[in-house]
Amino acid sequence: MYRPFPNLGDILKKEGSSIFDYFDFDPDQPPFPTKEVAVLQGSWYEMGLQYGQQARDSLHRRVAFFLQLDRSKAETYDKLYDDMKEYIAHYQQFFPEFVKLLHGMADGAKLGFLDVAATHTIYTPLSEHSCSHVSAWGKATADGGIYGGANWDYEGNLRVYEPAVIAYPDNGHAFISASGIATNAMINDAGVMVLSSGSQHKLPKDHKDIGFQYMVGFLYISAKCATAAEARDALLNANIACNIGNNVQIVDQTLDAFILEHTARMDIMRKSGDYGEQDYLIATNHFLAPEMKPSLYSGDQEWIDCQYRYDTEEQVIKENYGKVTLDTINQALGSTRTFVDGRWEDEIWSMEPTAGVSRGEWSPENVSVTCKCVNRGLIDLKKRTLYIIAGCGNTLASERPYAAGTASRLVLKGSPKEVLENSKMHAQVQLFLAGKDLTGQTMPDQDKIERLNKAKSALYAGHNYMNLADCSLDRNERLRLYGMAATRYSYCQCMAQQAMDDPQRIVRESFYLESWEELI
Repeated sequence: MYRPFPNLGDILKKEGSSIFDYFDFDPDQPPFPTKEVAVLQGSWYEMGLQYGQQARDSLHRRVAFFLQLDRSKAETYDKLYDDMKEYIAHYQQFFPEFVKLLHGMADGAKLGFLDVAATHTIYTPLSEHSCSHVSAWGKATADGGIYGGANWDYEGNLRVYEPAVIAYPDNGHAFISASGIATNAMINDAGVMVLSSGSQHKLPKDHKDIGFQYMVGFLYISAKCATAAEARDALLNANIACNIGNNVQIVDQTLDAFILEHTARMDIMRKSGDYGEQDYLIATNHFLAPEMKPSLYSGDQEWIDCQYRYDTEEQVIKENYGKVTLDTINQALGSTRTFVDGRWEDEIWSMEPTAGVSRGEWSPENVSVTCKCVNRGLIDLKKRTLYIIAGCGNTLASERPYAAGTASRLVLKGSPKEVLENSKMHAQVQLFLAGKDLTGQTMPDQDKIERLNKAKSALYAGHNYMNLADCSLDRNERLRLYGMAATRYSYCQCMAQQAMDDPQRIVRESFYLESWEELI
C-alpha cells in the first residue's frame, strides 16, 4: 500500500551524497503573500497523500526545519529514528488513522516516513514562549455569537509556508485548520473550536514523556470529537501535548468552554468565571491556576510579558463588553499597544529589555526582533467560519514579504465544491465593496487601484482552476485544483480589502453580502 522513500539519514550515509539529493525546494523562494489552501477528502492515507502532493514544497521545508532542530537533541539520525518508533507506537494505539496520514504525506511529498513523523513529535521538554488566544460568547457579545481567535507566534520559518487545510475524512468530522494539517486555530462541522498557546514547565533535560505532539492532539479533537466533553476526555486520556507546557481552549456550540492548563506533570481545567471572566476566556504563556504556578519560571527567568499580553487582551474585551464581535477578537490579538498598570502604552519599538524581555513582546501582536505573529485564525463558530491573516496585521513589522495584513475567509460547508463556491462569492463581494469605496473618492489612490486589479486577476485565475477541477475525473487532481482555486480566491479577498477604506475590518455587514450568502 505504501511507497516508502528513504529517510535523509540513510541517504547521507552514502559517500558523496548531498542534502539536495533529498530536499526539493528553492531556498530563495519567498512565501505566498496570503494563505494558500489545500483541500483533502477520503481515507486518512488518501488525505495524507493529497496533502503531500498539494503542500509538497512546504512539507519539505517543514521537515528541514524539524530535522535540524531534532537532530541537535538526538545527536545522530539513527538515534532520532529510534526515538520516533516509541511515539509512532503511541499514535498507533490511540490514533492509528494519523499513522496512515503520515504515510500518505511521506509518499505524496516523496519523503522518508520517519522524517515526516519527526515533524510531529516533541520528545524533549519544551516551554513555548509564543501565541495567545481569546474567545467570547453570550453577554460579552453584540449578537450572542461564539467568537474566538489565536495568534501563532514564532520565528517565521516554521509555519509561514504552510497552507490552510479543508479536510473531509471518510471516518471523522470535516474540519478546517488555519495552517497545516493541524494548528492552534481549528473548527469542525460538529461545532467544536480548538485554540491553544504554549506555556512553561520546568523539567529536567533528560525527562522523556511518550504521547501526542500537541498539534496532533488538536487534529484528533477536530476529527474525532463532537463536543467539548469528548475533547476533554481525549486531552486527559491520550496524553496530548506531551513534553510541553500548553494552554488548550475548547469551546463547543452548546457553550461548554474551558481552558486546560497543561504540563507533563499536571492538568488543571479552568472555566469562565474562575478568575473574574464573564463569558470569555483568554490565555497567553503562563498559568492562572495556583496549582500550576510552580511550573512557571521566576526571578531572572520570569516571562513577565505573559501577564501584560493577557491584561491587554482582557482590556480590549472589557472596553467592548456587550458589543464584542469577531473584529473585537482581532483587535485584542492584533494589538500592538500594551495595557500596563491601568493605562495604555504605545512604546513598542524599544530594543532595551525590561525584566529580560523587549517591550515589543509585551503586546499581543509581538513587535520583536525574532518572534512574530506568523498566522492568525479568527473563528465564528456558529457560522463554521474561519478567517485567516497570514503574518502580522502590521505589515511593516511582519517578516512575511508582501504581506497583505488582511483576512481571507473559509466557510465549512457540506462538500469541497460548496466551500469553493462560497469562497468565490466572498471574493466577488470584496471586489464589489472595494469598487464602491474607490468610486466614492474624487482622486482614487493609484496604489489601491493596482491592488484591486491584482484582486480581479486572481478572481479569474480562481475561476479557471475551478473549471479545470470540475472537468477532471481524478479525485486527487480535482482536489488539488480546488486548492489552487481557493488560494486564488483567498488572495483576491485580501487584495480587494487592501483597496478599501478600512482594510483590516473582518466582518463587513451589507445587504448585498447577506442576501447573496443566503443563496449559497
